[in-house]
Amino acid sequence: MHNRKKADRPPTDEEVEAQQRKVKAYRQLTGACFQRRAESDVSPESLQLTARVLSVNPDCYSLWNWRRELLYGLYPSELQGVPMHGVNESGPMVPSSVGAAIRDVELRLSADALRKNPKSYSAWRHRVWVLERFEGDLGGELRLTRDFLALDARNFHCMNYRQWLAPRWTGGEGSVAEREVGFSQELLNANPANASAFHYRGTYLKRLHPHPPEDAVRDELRLLESAVFTEPDDSSAWWHMMFVMRWGKHEGSVGQWFETVLEEQVALVRTLLELEEASKWGLVALVELLHLQQELGTAPEDATQQVRDAVQSLLEVDPTHAVRYRGMLRRMEQAGA
Repeated sequence: MHNRKKADRPPTDEEVEAQQRKVKAYRQLTGACFQRRAESDVSPESLQLTARVLSVNPDCYSLWNWRRELLYGLYPSELQGVPMHGVNESGPMVPSSVGAAIRDVELRLSADALRKNPKSYSAWRHRVWVLERFEGDLGGELRLTRDFLALDARNFHCMNYRQWLAPRWTGGEGSVAEREVGFSQELLNANPANASAFHYRGTYLKRLHPHPPEDAVRDELRLLESAVFTEPDDSSAWWHMMFVMRWGKHEGSVGQWFETVLEEQVALVRTLLELEEASKWGLVALVELLHLQQELGTAPEDATQQVRDAVQSLLEVDPTHAVRYRGMLRRMEQAGA
């Protein structure tokens, strides 16, 4: 059952022995791998041995590195002219007609490793390395990210991989930014508190609208309104609200519409604080929004006192970060505010 702790009990003798056998076998495998590497043993057997170890421990980055060296030693004609190290953004790639078998073995191994540990940096990095050098089905890779994010929607390693993939896939409708904003919406529909999805969304919103129009800003804020009222203690929506307001206040002139939107958001946060006086994130957002008004020269005369009062309240409701809040108050005093 979920959320139930396993009963604390010492392992049985049989369990201890089984674990010791696994540890011994793993050490023998890794020892054999590093011995072969020291001897510069470039052979199919060495390649198979690395696969056995990496299927058990996907985080052994040294063996991923050696495996790549082995590939270049075992398949020199297929990989001729393709750089082994560094990023290969615009260099030659191995066509599928030549390297499909090699590519598929490596992608399968990486996928198996990620099923063992979906957050293995080394396994995700190997996947990027392969697809930087071999022609592949990038649309299929995007579908793979959906599968992994269905298992763990906050897997930022997978999100980073998708962000690397997205601009390289030329299929689908609309621009990359439009597609990925839509994808982030699917993730947020499934889990409105998905901070990784909000961050991903923000990345592509900035690309879709470097200078956002009023309707784009208002659409984002409408998505957040119910979230901040129903889950005021969840930081995800609040952080995205503050991102949206900074995004709306882009470089250059700010239209009257933005000042109006900003005033509306201040009023919305005040309404929430009337209902939830101890809302940490409501108070943090109020401070941020008042600072924005001060930057624009549209803040009320008592804005500085309102900021000071909000920070004082944060000292009470969030004592864990008291040092930060006292620092804010001290800087205000030093500035003569």
